[in-house]
Amino acid sequence: MGLFSRKARAGLDLSPAGPYRATDTVTATVTIPEALDGVTAATVELGYLNGFRYVWAGRAESAMTGASETAFVLGVTDTNPGNSKDSEEWVHVLDVPLTVAGGVLGSGTHAVPLRLPSWSPGSSEFVVRWQARLRVERSGRDVEVEVPLQVLSAAPDPVPAPEDMELVQGERSFTNSVLFDVTTDRSAYRAGETIHGTIGLTAREPITRTALVAAWFRKVQTSHPLDKQPPLQPNESFTPRPMISIARDVMLVQGQRVEFPFLLPIPADVDPTSEAVHASLDWEIQFKVEFSGMTGAIERAQKKVIFYTG
Repeated sequence: MGLFSRKARAGLDLSPAGPYRATDTVTATVTIPEALDGVTAATVELGYLNGFRYVWAGRAESAMTGASETAFVLGVTDTNPGNSKDSEEWVHVLDVPLTVAGGVLGSGTHAVPLRLPSWSPGSSEFVVRWQARLRVERSGRDVEVEVPLQVLSAAPDPVPAPEDMELVQGERSFTNSVLFDVTTDRSAYRAGETIHGTIGLTAREPITRTALVAAWFRKVQTSHPLDKQPPLQPNESFTPRPMISIARDVMLVQGQRVEFPFLLPIPADVDPTSEAVHASLDWEIQFKVEFSGMTGAIERAQKKVIFYTG
């Protein structure tokens, strides 16, 4: 579907219809209803908006009075230095110039091939948003048209062995009374598939309470902007809510290993694992052992997993 500028001075269509994969060639068709004069440059550009978080440095307190007043007028309420803010940067991939003769971009259609590079990160809601852009620089008002495109991510090649995917446990617990042992049938999964696996639990000490064993997916967005200070901690979110129950009323006995099978459906619209210029996206399966009672402890473990969409 083409998108047109407000005065329909130019249009931009992509074919064939997406979604697309790395190394695909997309044809961008520029439509100019009437010749544009006063043109100094005209290009079709391919790239993506890379979302990330950064630590806002702020200003010295002595200079904040005027800044705060300006922020209030503009409707900006977060003026505290040290806070993390969401931002995005345009990552240029390639551009193709259009023919301009004597300052005139002729009317009609202009077909431009755009080849997605082999390293193209997959599209996601916030981290990677691909676009084709038409830019016509003029002595009068510039013409700008943007068209989004969805790029699917491929499975890693080679695919890591499941046992090579890191399992981290005990890092957020006040206690570390349970040893986790997790196996999965694969390390990489397409969106919409189901993870088959087993979780083994061994009590390191005497336990007198029953426990719930559950799991969900932890999305970890790590920001590494080139020109800004990244946050100390990654941004994380969890799905599905509530967690998927694996076993209930489990009574662990010190030194004895118990094992439970699990099935974890992956959402069809999941954002893929990706590595981009200013931010990266990783996934883990987070397991929870929650002991009964008002003061029951919770112990967790995370196992890395790879999601792709192509």
